[in-house]
This record gives sequence, structure tokens and C-alpha cells, in this order.
Amino acid sequence: MDAIKVAVIGSGLMGGGIAQACAQAGFTVVNIDIAQGPLDKAEALVGKLLQKKVDKGKMSAEDRQAILDRLRTADRPVSASSLAAELNVSRQIIVGDIALLRAAGMDIVATPRGYKLGESSGLLRTVATIHTKEQVEQELLTIVDNGCTVIDVVVEHPLYGQICGQLSLASRYDVAQYVEKARGTAPLSLLTGGVHLHHLRCPDEAAYQRVCAALDKLGLLYTPEQQNRD
Repeated sequence: MDAIKVAVIGSGLMGGGIAQACAQAGFTVVNIDIAQGPLDKAEALVGKLLQKKVDKGKMSAEDRQAILDRLRTADRPVSASSLAAELNVSRQIIVGDIALLRAAGMDIVATPRGYKLGESSGLLRTVATIHTKEQVEQELLTIVDNGCTVIDVVVEHPLYGQICGQLSLASRYDVAQYVEKARGTAPLSLLTGGVHLHHLRCPDEAAYQRVCAALDKLGLLYTPEQQNRD
């Protein structure tokens, strides 16, 4: 199942509480406010609450550091089950600790294959595509074969607004694992007639242009001409 990103408008008593609850439930949360001041106060409050949990023994500083160290040294996403086995705790505890680390500001991304730390290198670009369910693998392979990483998939739902699913696919192996796991399920793009966005991380502008040219050649790039035909 794709990870879900939740946007909470407002960081006051109610908004901050909702953001914290969503983060502790395992969702990726973006808290939005009209000014930076309320956001800073909300972050400080969450930090105090997390410290209380550490002090009470619900989440030790050592366990939290062990999870971060494991993710920093991993060359691919690490599943909650693997972390649980390594730290000799239940999977539920790992999921809860990851949620608390996120709430504390750690950039941990949940992918279909496990957890990984967010990346900061490379150019961030966006590509709009359109295709059928049967063309999902072709589209993803085209992107990674041209040197870019597929960060996520985004669709605009008429009722729920923007829906984002984390992917983090950087190689043919990643794509094969994702396609196998997604077999028998419906992709998010079916909600919008096959039209969707991908955020990409590219080593340079040339790689991004290669991706766009290759997708366009295959008829998978969503262009203004296609939009007019729709």
C-alpha cells in the first residue's frame, strides 16, 4: 500500500494536536500555517511531549538512535519487520517509534519496501504522465533507466484533493519489487483516467530531459496537446 501524506492546516492547539496524532499513527505529515511562529511553537511542544515519552521509557534514546543509524547505513529501504528483528522488539513498536521520530522532525520516508532517510542531493523535477495500468512498469523503467529516481506519485482527486503515494524507486530491481508487490491492486492514477505526476530526483538537467524525451516517444508524457484533446 502506498504511503499517505497528510496536510494539516493550522498549527495551534487543535491543528498541532491533529498533526501529532497523524504522525504517531504512521502518516507523513505536513503542517501548514500563515506564519512561522506558530509552527515553531508546535514543533517545540511536540519535542517536549516526545521527551516525556523517552523519560517514561516508552521510547529509549538508544533505540531511537539505533533506528537512525540503521537507516543511515542501509543501501535500500529497511522494513519495519527487519528493524523489529534486529532490535528484538515488536513491529508495532518500530512503527510507533518511526512515527515519533518523524514528529520530532526526522526526515524518514515510508516506501512500499520499507523506511529510508530522505535524500538531499540531486535536482528535483516534476513530470506529468498518462498511461494504462498495464504500462506502469514501462513508465517506471523508462525513468530509472535514464538515471532518475521516482520519489512519489501524485493525483488530483475531485473530492479529496491531492493524494500522494511514496515510491522511492531508483533501479530496475526497485521497480520489479514494486510491480510485484502492486500486482492485483489498482494504481492511484486510475482515479484520474491515467493522468498523474511524479516527483523525480535527477543527477542533472540532462537526465531529466532524457526522461521526458523517452516518455514522449512512448506516448506516456502528458502534454498540452493531450490535455486539449481531453
